[in-house]
Amino acid sequence: MRRSTFDQQESSWNLPAEALDAGGQNDAYERDRWPTAGELLFETGIVLAVALGTGVVIQLVIGVG
Repeated sequence: MRRSTFDQQESSWNLPAEALDAGGQNDAYERDRWPTAGELLFETGIVLAVALGTGVVIQLVIGVG
């Protein structure tokens, strides 16, 4: 069965996040708190590892070595 652009659609995917959140206390806490030093260090390490890996791949593809 083909769907038309004008067919009635389920709109639950289009609700605001607050309406979908059943236990919002924990999620609100996660958004409002500052990251710890360990979390920042971990995320920084991941970003640097991805950047280094990307640089190595680019050098291998280009042939500069």
